[in-house]
Amino acid sequence: MLVVEPPSKQALIRLLRDLVEGQQDRRTVFSWQQALLAQYGWQIPLSVSEGYWYFYSLGSLLDTTYHGGPLIREQDLLEYRSDLEGVECRQRIGEVSRYRAHQRPGQELMWPLFECARVGKDLNRLGFKSVRGVFEKREAVVEQLTVRFRGQHFLVLTHPDDPEGKIYVLGEMRKQAELLELVERLGLRQQG
Repeated sequence: MLVVEPPSKQALIRLLRDLVEGQQDRRTVFSWQQALLAQYGWQIPLSVSEGYWYFYSLGSLLDTTYHGGPLIREQDLLEYRSDLEGVECRQRIGEVSRYRAHQRPGQELMWPLFECARVGKDLNRLGFKSVRGVFEKREAVVEQLTVRFRGQHFLVLTHPDDPEGKIYVLGEMRKQAELLELVERLGLRQQG
């Protein structure tokens, strides 16, 4: 049984470990998160670096995608934990490197630069491990990955529970040549 009190960063890391290792089940963790949500709303005393968005993502543990798989996958829980523990992501394909949230310097403002039809069921098909979760107060789960290419960070995202979904690429600045080359390397095509 989980005590209904706001978690610390370390407690959230332990909870994620226990969830992945089967020492806690999804329904119990979901109930715990809902009890805290009822008490605190969006004011849970955690910073983003302490797992604020990961805590809110646990509210989707029991949800499934339109094709029947879990909306929040085990790989997402592992990514939350790795990010909270400060584990650097070393995934790289050519000049494109994947980053975790804690690896990005600051929180640059990103603008929508590109959109296309979704290729396959999830972003993992692009060759990089993606992460799903709630990352804004609209409570919609998004699937995203942050990559760095030619000195620029880009956020690639989609809505996994939308069968008509699109892939969006957001970036720090409008550098069309770099953007088009990244899109080509990821195997995305301009909708047209």
